Amino acid sequence: MTWFRISFLLSLTVFLVFSQKSVLAYEDPTRRGLTALIGQDPLLKDYALYFLGEVALSKKECQLAARSFEKIVDENQESLWWVPSLRKMAESLECLGKWERGASFWRQYQSKIDSSDEKGRAAWHMALSSYKQEETDVASDLLSHFWLEFPESPWADESLALLKKMGRDSFSTDELFERGKRLCKNGEFEKARLVFSQLNHPEASFWEAESLFRLRRYQEAFKKYEMLYAEEREGAKKKQFLGRMATAAARLDQSEKALQLQQKILKIFPHSEEAVMARRKIAFLYLDAGLLDQAVPYLKQLIRRGDHKTKLWAEEKLAWSYYRLGRWESSLRVWKKIEKGPKQEEALYWQGRIFEKKGELKKSQSFFQKLIQSEGWRYYKFLAAHRLYPEEEKYLKAIDPGWENGPFFSFPNPEEVKGMTEGCLPLAKAFRLQSLGLKKFVGPELARVTQVCETGRMSLKALATLAKISGSLGYYTLPITIAQNWDPFKEGGEVLQWAYPEAYAEVVRKEAHPRKVDPFLVYSMMRQESRFQPEVISPVGARGLLQLMPSTAMRLARKAGWPNFSPELLEEPEPNIKLSLVYLEGLLKEFQGQVISVVASYNAGEEAVRRWRRQKKGIDEEEFVEEIPYDETEDYVKRVMTNYEIYRLLYTNKI
Repeated sequence: MTWFRISFLLSLTVFLVFSQKSVLAYEDPTRRGLTALIGQDPLLKDYALYFLGEVALSKKECQLAARSFEKIVDENQESLWWVPSLRKMAESLECLGKWERGASFWRQYQSKIDSSDEKGRAAWHMALSSYKQEETDVASDLLSHFWLEFPESPWADESLALLKKMGRDSFSTDELFERGKRLCKNGEFEKARLVFSQLNHPEASFWEAESLFRLRRYQEAFKKYEMLYAEEREGAKKKQFLGRMATAAARLDQSEKALQLQQKILKIFPHSEEAVMARRKIAFLYLDAGLLDQAVPYLKQLIRRGDHKTKLWAEEKLAWSYYRLGRWESSLRVWKKIEKGPKQEEALYWQGRIFEKKGELKKSQSFFQKLIQSEGWRYYKFLAAHRLYPEEEKYLKAIDPGWENGPFFSFPNPEEVKGMTEGCLPLAKAFRLQSLGLKKFVGPELARVTQVCETGRMSLKALATLAKISGSLGYYTLPITIAQNWDPFKEGGEVLQWAYPEAYAEVVRKEAHPRKVDPFLVYSMMRQESRFQPEVISPVGARGLLQLMPSTAMRLARKAGWPNFSPELLEEPEPNIKLSLVYLEGLLKEFQGQVISVVASYNAGEEAVRRWRRQKKGIDEEEFVEEIPYDETEDYVKRVMTNYEIYRLLYTNKI
């Protein structure tokens, strides 16, 4: 049988299994092709066995399925399919009615996975196994435990239905309370709120308020906290409720009320830990409102009384407040102190800016030169270079270390491939799968290279080849991982290109140019959002390369005139990039080309940035970044803009 024939049959099997279509019409040729693959290509034996098992299981040929999965479980523990085969083996045994043995495989499977959904699946099947074996008491305990411990699971309702069928339809208040807390922990705040609202438990009202707060129903949460504060006699809890009321008020843009509540904490509980946090929040509220003079006394108190982390925060904000107030000498004094700590580069840069404002240009330039001469490429180094060399050509020349950057991600020659695949099974499999056109599995195999192969002992040349191979196959995460172990300033520019690839360049360029979006910006955001992993899903549900929320994507799809859009498409590179560029195009128009505002909006939302822009008039873009009130968004902007500058340096004149 030709490789073309095997490629076709294997591709067909993968398509049928994953699209859940009938395999009846293709049963014989598919099985013949997979069986032939086992004999002719031992490298992909585990693939052939797994999909043979899938075909058999879909046909309810449970014994045949079990034999296929058992071979992988027994013989291929380093296989990509070993853990999935534990699950499929358990399902095959259930299909055969061998519930006890099936449960043992579910236990194994549960111990090898991190996904809470899959752990829940395993727990449900173990409970079901006991029920099927008529171990009523054990089944009841397991199902109860499952319903309480995995309340977010898709099988939770089935568990409750089965419990009711067995005569168990009630739980204690304490059990339900713990279930509600677990729902909160897993982000199921609306379900948690419903649980707490029906409980007669001393802490239920507080957790209901917490659920409302997490749902951003701040007005309702505030009223709940206010009621709890009025009813509570214990001082510790009153402090907590006051703090939550103040935070809810701040989220409602009721800054005056928030300040009053924080001041109340200081007055009633002046020596508590909450008082330190209250001072920090008061300082934050004044800073956010632009009332810098009023923030200064609180920042000074925090420097005297706060812990190490709080002191560092307060020193930075104090230096910045003096800067914004034009109190240059006071600002310089604090920045000089900060220069000795982890914020050295920031301190150097803003001292340079102060001397620039004072007209002492030689002193200013000395600070900027010190930053430019430092090793590495970081945010403030780029700002300093722009300050000294406002002309693009001179800027690029000043910051460029003079590497000769040749073409990257060109397909390696056969000798390089052979040398790398010998002794590195996942890499050999990745190449074979690529040759068969099964790109879906190339990335997962490459992801295992640093886990299975001894990359720590490889030479730079060997790692360079490995990075090229991975990039040429369209898998960009491995080169980034490799590059992190090397110093590009000692090894050369190509190492840095591993960490900053022009990923999915064809789609990016095609979609970016007509929308007047800089491709470098797209790469920079993609790297920060997902490290170029197309199928990644964040804890809050954002999907794909540029981490779009499904609700946002649906709105953008309607705007772009896409019929029949589904969120699953976000895990494919091209749709994700296309919709993200529709979004970026809109942001660039709204903020009149201000890249900093666009990047901040992508992280914090347009409404927040609109508000900040209204409040922060009369400052330049660099100053605006420092005044972003959300630490997460400020850090995100600095990282993306650093990526952007590195991309410009590495690839200028190549787009």
